Parts: sequence; structure tokens; C-alpha cells
Amino acid sequence: MKFNQKSLILALAAASSIVISAPIFAQGPAMPETEQAQMSEKMQKRMHDRMEKHQAMMHDQLKITAEQEGAWKTFVEATKHNMEDRKQARPDRKQMEAMSAPAMMEHRLERAKEHLAMMQKHVEAVRTFYAALTPEQQKTFDQVHKRMHHRAQMMRMKHRGGMGGGHDMDHAMPKK
Repeated sequence: MKFNQKSLILALAAASSIVISAPIFAQGPAMPETEQAQMSEKMQKRMHDRMEKHQAMMHDQLKITAEQEGAWKTFVEATKHNMEDRKQARPDRKQMEAMSAPAMMEHRLERAKEHLAMMQKHVEAVRTFYAALTPEQQKTFDQVHKRMHHRAQMMRMKHRGGMGGGHDMDHAMPKK
């Protein structure tokens, strides 16, 4: 049986959403909305600050020339995450709790499709920008990109409890 890459990604995203979302709904009452909004704003600001710092560091390491500045700005704009749009597309906790399992899976599948479209946009932006770089800059870009993705992978593993995933589904299962 053959699977194409897009089907495999969507299937994995759908399957993982069950594992990821089950413990969330098994937890106690949510924090007050005002407190949640404040935390969300702080988190978005920290993420924005980190992204700007990373972009400045990459700009310096790549030694972007005046001729490449336009390509750099286009790349940065195209790869910017729009957190507000993503936040609006996400239903609140009460809506998620009210969804049936199939409805929740459909929602997760739609989110995965949106993420896939965003990633395609990012790939195109990287290809275009990469073509504007010198061979030496491409080598530096490759190194920075690999380091960045390695760190992101390590952070995901840390938040998931290490190599084993760290998900204990027993607490999410109904008691007999």
C-alpha cells in the first residue's frame, strides 16, 4: 500500500491530535479568561521578541548586502507567523469540550491543512531567498537553519517528556 507524503502528514496530524488533546480535556477547570488573555499576550510578545532577535542575528551572520535587503525583507515578511489569525481560528475551550470526537477530528484536520499551507508558503519563501544568497551565505543559512530546527526539536521533546513522548493516557480514560 502506497501513501503520498501529504496523506501521511495529514494522517499523523490527525492521530496525534487525539493523543495531544485528550489530556487537556481531562484537566480541571480552566483559568479565568482575563488571566488567560494576559498570559497569551505575554507569550505572544515573548515569541515576537525572540523572532526579531533571531532575525537580527541571522541578518548579521549572513552579512546581507544592500542589494539583498529587498529579498531579505520579503523573506522575513513571508515567514512571519501571524499569531492573531491562528488564535482566532482556534475555538475556545468550551467549544472544544462540546465537540463530538468526529467534529474535533475534523477541526484538527482543518488546522493541519492550514498549517500545511503555511509551511508551503514558507518553503517557497526560503527557496526564493536562498537563490538570492551567495554560496558562502547559503552555507551559513544552512547551518543556522539546522541549528534552529535542532533546538526546536529538543524543546518539543522536553515538553513531551523526552524520547518516549511522556503521554500517560490512563488519566484521560473513563474510570470503570
